[in-house]
Amino acid sequence: MTEPNNERRYYEHLVDIMLTTRGIRFSVAEREKRKEKFSIGVIAVLSIYLAGWSLAASLFPDALTETQARALSFISVVASVSLLVISLFDFAASRSVYAEKMLQNAFSIAEILREAERELAKGDPDYARLSILASTYEAKVSGVGVNHTSKDYKLWKLQRRSPSGWLEASQVWVTSKILSCLAFTSAMFFQIAIVVLIVASTCCILAVNLVGSG
Repeated sequence: MTEPNNERRYYEHLVDIMLTTRGIRFSVAEREKRKEKFSIGVIAVLSIYLAGWSLAASLFPDALTETQARALSFISVVASVSLLVISLFDFAASRSVYAEKMLQNAFSIAEILREAERELAKGDPDYARLSILASTYEAKVSGVGVNHTSKDYKLWKLQRRSPSGWLEASQVWVTSKILSCLAFTSAMFFQIAIVVLIVASTCCILAVNLVGSG
């Protein structure tokens, strides 16, 4: 009597692990796609900036002083190099491939998970079938070739935490949002810094030009 109970507990625990892995990988795929969209947005902004500056310089060649024109030309060079670096980095990072692998692996785990849950819901589950499902799950996880990190696990656990009251719920929500924001900012720091630097520098030069002409 003890042995079947031990087997049931083992597979129930395995189902919990599957639930966790599936949830983390869905979350990772969503975050990676968000990063990819942000990078595409940054590339678009830099491309529009370069095209706009070239057009403005050709249409209004005398609008800026020589010093201001040189400063904006230098900023344009920085934008061009940054555009190249970001494009190469995104190609090397392969975020879309990584996100797709995580997403498809999560779907595969979900399919195994549902079948395992149905088997355990029976009064007399087929442990041989559950053993095959466990082996299939391990093969799916190891065969995907990528894995989530411990930070992904901690963030998912925090987001899934069940608070005891509204105060704890608000604390968990704020903490998870801060951690998510910090994780996103640290991963996209170069893109954010470049956009802020270029926009701020251009605005300062144009402001100086307006003040001088006024």
